[in-house]
Amino acid sequence: MNKSLDREEYLKRKSREIKIQRIKLFIQDYKRNKLGTLGILIILTYVILGIFGPFISPVDPQRDMDLADRIVPPEWVSIFGGYYATLPPTIYFDLIKETQNKKIEMYADPLFEVSFSDHKIVISRSSKIVNKTSGKITIIKTFEYNYRAPRNFFIHLLAQKNKGSYVTLKVYVTKPSGNRILLWDSRKLNIYFNTLLEKGGLITIDTRDSYFIEWFADKYNVFPDPYIISAVTLNETGKYKFILEFEIRNIAIDSKFNLTFEKLYLKILGLRYGILGTDNYGRDIFSQLVNAIWVSLTIGVIASLLSSSVSSFLGIIAVVYGGVIDEILMRLADIIMIIPRLPLLLVLMAVLHGDIWTVIILLAVISAPSGARGIRSFVLTYINSPFVEAAKARGASTFRLITKHLFPPLLPIIYANVAYSAPAAITLEAELSYLGIATDPYRMTWGKMLSQAQTSGALSQWAWWWIMPPGLSLMLLSLAFVLIGHALDEIMNPRLKSIR
Repeated sequence: MNKSLDREEYLKRKSREIKIQRIKLFIQDYKRNKLGTLGILIILTYVILGIFGPFISPVDPQRDMDLADRIVPPEWVSIFGGYYATLPPTIYFDLIKETQNKKIEMYADPLFEVSFSDHKIVISRSSKIVNKTSGKITIIKTFEYNYRAPRNFFIHLLAQKNKGSYVTLKVYVTKPSGNRILLWDSRKLNIYFNTLLEKGGLITIDTRDSYFIEWFADKYNVFPDPYIISAVTLNETGKYKFILEFEIRNIAIDSKFNLTFEKLYLKILGLRYGILGTDNYGRDIFSQLVNAIWVSLTIGVIASLLSSSVSSFLGIIAVVYGGVIDEILMRLADIIMIIPRLPLLLVLMAVLHGDIWTVIILLAVISAPSGARGIRSFVLTYINSPFVEAAKARGASTFRLITKHLFPPLLPIIYANVAYSAPAAITLEAELSYLGIATDPYRMTWGKMLSQAQTSGALSQWAWWWIMPPGLSLMLLSLAFVLIGHALDEIMNPRLKSIR
């Protein structure tokens, strides 16, 4: 009894050693295959980029807009000098924070007391002066600007005041030449300015506002071009002053006046940004590219694994049971194979309204029939082999016959099928996204990026930083799987290797 147990243990140990040795030999053979190694390196590069990309560019790829101006090139184009070196980066000034740190000049009439609390500026009425009902508060931001004129900039103001007074705002810009321009006047451009302050609403002074552009063009007798405000205001290099002048009137003598600034910042939208520039909403293209990596990898790997598993199962079942079952399965495979994949997917996705997992399952089901035919043909070549017949003679069940004798010889073919079917799954998903059948409305995909680039005129503006990255990524990731499949073919099929 002990000898029998020792022999069984010995055989198990030898089996493990043989398996480990085979894995080592496979790794050695794979390392010698340059194309296969290149495929692995490409996939590893994208995996690393998918992991560390959000730390490199920690912004939301779809919700964070106006990071810079719309459709602008990457930051690094400035290394080419000339015109590119004059393109301004995005410049952001938090006026509340800088006021607290005394980096900004702030002047208030003696009527008001200024205090700071939790990143807020609080303006209240001084108890020392009781007979005055109006006054001014002036905030002056001075900065150097040594680039060409930007296309757009804006000021965001979030403040709240109590009722019983009237507040107006004028914004002036003093240029390096000394010329002073009235940039914005709440009485002319926002008649609800005082009401918004009472309700605590966000007030935006945006140079893209068409009414603002028309008022500015009429005041300074210039053509109302979409970028005219920035072109007239920031068209010099040197020291600028942005002056915000708040005038507060009709303050009741017996009331407690309070005006709290919660947000106040100036943002000049850059004409170059980040690693891959911006799209038509001023969103970061690099973060979109990184966000889409996991979609393509998930769909490519899981859909191809499911497809190969289903095709292997169908091919083996068709051979083992034969007859009517074989005929039915192969005819169903023929029917699915002759239907064009993309139109079928479009119809199914429109009906199911599915997410990414729906796409994965549909791709697996649609791709499985073609693989099932190949598996069936291969199983037919050895279904009557001596080792299979011996297993049948010993009374092996159908399950054991499939798992222990028919399935293992198929592994090389399954591995290669996984590698070769992944590119088809990746490109089909990209086509669905390109046509508007998105896998997830809150997740960016490479196909969606290309679709938005086309509809937003990126081609007419030669926005290569928006078009090329997703296109090249689709090509490289698909190529990587093809190279891996090519390497697996050579390693697992010595005769094929000798022919090549």
